[in-house]
Amino acid sequence: MRMRLSRHARVDAATAAAVLVVAAARGTWRPADGGLAAVVGHGGYGWTVTLVPAGTDRKGRAVPARVRITHRQGLGDGEAVDIQATEEQAAAIVASAASGEHPASTRGLLPGQWRGGRVAENVL
Repeated sequence: MRMRLSRHARVDAATAAAVLVVAAARGTWRPADGGLAAVVGHGGYGWTVTLVPAGTDRKGRAVPARVRITHRQGLGDGEAVDIQATEEQAAAIVASAASGEHPASTRGLLPGQWRGGRVAENVL
């Protein structure tokens, strides 16, 4: 399955794939509207990746987990993006979010922020 890029997103497929790899490897997931969200660093930007867990629709049909890159934040400016992950990328992110094995010392930090002498580790 190909990754679907928004017509308006100015993000190439390689960058989007790299952001999703970072989210799967080192994303710090927090509750968000209807699911989970993580901000990960890549290429000088903070990228917001959202995860809507699997479930059922109103008719009782199974709906798989959905992962999207929804925002990128640079120095003083940000923009909305809409990039949907492939099924394989989504599975890796779901497994990562479910494991919860992320460094407690950097939970809740945005890329580049410091706490107790440590920088957020979710920056690639």
